[in-house]
Amino acid sequence: MIVPPTDFKLSAVIPAHSQDARDLCFLSDALLASVSRDHTAKTWATGEPGSAEPTPVLTLEDHQGFVNSAAALIPPAGAPGTSYLATGGADRTIHVHEPASGALVYTLIGHSDNVCVLGAIPGSPLGVISGSWDKTARVWINGEPTYTLTGHAQAVWGVLALDATTFITAAADRTIKFWSGEKCTRTISAGHSDVVRALAYLPAVDLFASCSNDGKVIVWTRTGELVMELDGHTSFVYKVVSNPVSGELVSCGEDRSVRIWRDESCIQTIPLPATSVWSVAVSPDGATLAACTSDGMIYVFSRHEALHAIPEVAKAYEEALASSSIPQNQVGDIKKDELPGVEALANPGTNDGQVLMVRTDGGNVEAHQWSVGGNTWIKIGDVVDAIGSGRKQMHEGKEYDYVFDIDLGGGPGSFLKLPYNVAENPYSAAQQFIWKNELSQEFLDEIARFIMTNTKGHTIATGPSAAPQYADPFTGSSRYTPAESRFGPATGAPAPAATSAPGANASSLSPWTSGYTTSTLSSQRSGASSSSAARGGTGASRAASVPVRIPVTFQQINYSAIATKLIAQQQQFGAQLNPRVASAVDVETHPWSVAAAILQHPAWPADQAFPALDLLRYFVLSHELDDAQASSTFAWITKMAGSKDCAMPVALMAMRVLANMFHLIGNRARVVAELPAVLQIANEHRASANKNVRIGAATVLLNAAIHMVLVQSQVESMNVIALLVEMVPAEEDHETLYRVVAGLGTMASLGASVKPYMVGLGVRAVVQACLQRTDLEERTRHAAVDTIALL
Repeated sequence: MIVPPTDFKLSAVIPAHSQDARDLCFLSDALLASVSRDHTAKTWATGEPGSAEPTPVLTLEDHQGFVNSAAALIPPAGAPGTSYLATGGADRTIHVHEPASGALVYTLIGHSDNVCVLGAIPGSPLGVISGSWDKTARVWINGEPTYTLTGHAQAVWGVLALDATTFITAAADRTIKFWSGEKCTRTISAGHSDVVRALAYLPAVDLFASCSNDGKVIVWTRTGELVMELDGHTSFVYKVVSNPVSGELVSCGEDRSVRIWRDESCIQTIPLPATSVWSVAVSPDGATLAACTSDGMIYVFSRHEALHAIPEVAKAYEEALASSSIPQNQVGDIKKDELPGVEALANPGTNDGQVLMVRTDGGNVEAHQWSVGGNTWIKIGDVVDAIGSGRKQMHEGKEYDYVFDIDLGGGPGSFLKLPYNVAENPYSAAQQFIWKNELSQEFLDEIARFIMTNTKGHTIATGPSAAPQYADPFTGSSRYTPAESRFGPATGAPAPAATSAPGANASSLSPWTSGYTTSTLSSQRSGASSSSAARGGTGASRAASVPVRIPVTFQQINYSAIATKLIAQQQQFGAQLNPRVASAVDVETHPWSVAAAILQHPAWPADQAFPALDLLRYFVLSHELDDAQASSTFAWITKMAGSKDCAMPVALMAMRVLANMFHLIGNRARVVAELPAVLQIANEHRASANKNVRIGAATVLLNAAIHMVLVQSQVESMNVIALLVEMVPAEEDHETLYRVVAGLGTMASLGASVKPYMVGLGVRAVVQACLQRTDLEERTRHAAVDTIALL
């Protein structure tokens, strides 16, 4: 192993992007590529001695939304061939470019959600492995889909190809999976205690590394045995890469640092003046590294003395670092009176990256970091007292210890406020946030963990009531009810399409707060912008909000709560299920068999069979039903939910099963074949007293409309329009109304073939009346204006 003689030192600072720079890669020793939430990918010429700033080469604007991942497809050393740049984004596509000219070589389509990570495939010049929020990884060779790796329960954040058939993936479900082709050969569920964010291969020793939100970097054998843990980061670790020459690992994360690891030691810590360091990359010659941050900057560091920054750039960087603020919750509880004074800086540190906080004569607290290479303390910022340290923030007229900004991923203006007092149960605060903003219930635990992580040192739990700390208030310790979550953009927040750049179709939401968005909306009309603008609804800067083209689904599941409910019901009804249900594992392993056993059991009351429908709802998202399964599913739903008098939980879950059937192409064909009966069931429940049932009915109708647009079909179109238009006048729930109006707009985009129905059913008058409502949400107003423009 080559041991570099020097530390990395600042080479250049690039103000690269107008929003977060999310990923970057070296295409050669002197060509760097970066991608950003500003919807662009850019390349930069580095390696120019004495240059104050690398030279921009290309700006690529193919993606319609955030660009979140990048990978360099570089031929092996000494082999002929051209390097290519692969980029992935929230528009669900992957673009492969020839970076010298910017020519588009391939567009890879297959993922159904944000493409959050990309990797190259050794030995395949145009081989790409991708990971996505759709819970899959995909392998592409020469522009063709080769493998789909299905098995993770949450977003796939890390991908690694060892060769063209051997892969490793990591995900938000905290697991690492090993694959031979499409077959999962092993799963590691121990090691990391939180989301696993990235993977890196160390070819010289045939090992790989993973990093996680738990703050750890772990090195493994390629068969999954733990070799060592690298501790040093104090917050989430977002990326780990290997130096192709020295064999060192380089990592970065939420603690504002880049760290270089040799064997088990952190040999250098590089602080950056930014909130988040999203990604890091190392050049092919191992002598240059680059990091990108949440303020759109790229910082380049080099071991080549000739490439070190000119004095003016180095001074500006040091000043920016010294003047940055470090929230107190990143460094723990601080007792100012016990901190040493600035004289402590006269003593050397014990290891590289050690942080020392000192109290200044003015009473402020400064953080300094020890640099072994420079043999000095470097000021990395002023520690500010976090909200919660005796200071309050106002939100909606009330005082709170904390008010967090939660980024929905729609660009500027798409933040939600999460208020929190330290005396609250984090789960209660998280649940209120979910209910208020109509977010997915599956993220309750993650939001609660976010609160606890960001209020360390300031939590309060007193008295007997605090003993079972942080219980889930939604289901309790043993209660199961059908999920009441409502998928949709946050109430009061603009739909993502409204915050897109001109001409862009807005990006999806993060899986942290994901729900239904009009994320792939596309305008199929000419002159609509001017028409709708004349009606006061939108201008040229807003992308069209209809038609909607991606079916809406209900994706959360709680196997543990379902198992608890079924165990209690078996005792209550004196019924024994086969297969047995004694734990969440039983339910998760055999969802179809368990559901069928319930629905066919003579002792099981139909109005108490909603857990079975809940299992079917989730099952159809990932499994194509065969003929027998499809026939049974429609028979059960028709029998149980064919009347408006059925139990509310049954109606709710029946609507969600039917809505989710539109997700997979095969299941969509089956539900479309039964569309007259499906519409009849939706008609029975569209006026339910329960708004969640109405949301389900509206979603079924919206998905039917989306299908008709996708295949340009008018079968049952009049009935879909009729049901949608009848729901508008009396609907008071914001989410239901939005989906109904979006459904009408989607149907209107079919043009002349449905215009007679639109006219005959008075759609224009109904939507115009809707626009007169004083409480109408902006996203619904946009959908209504765009619908009228299509009529």
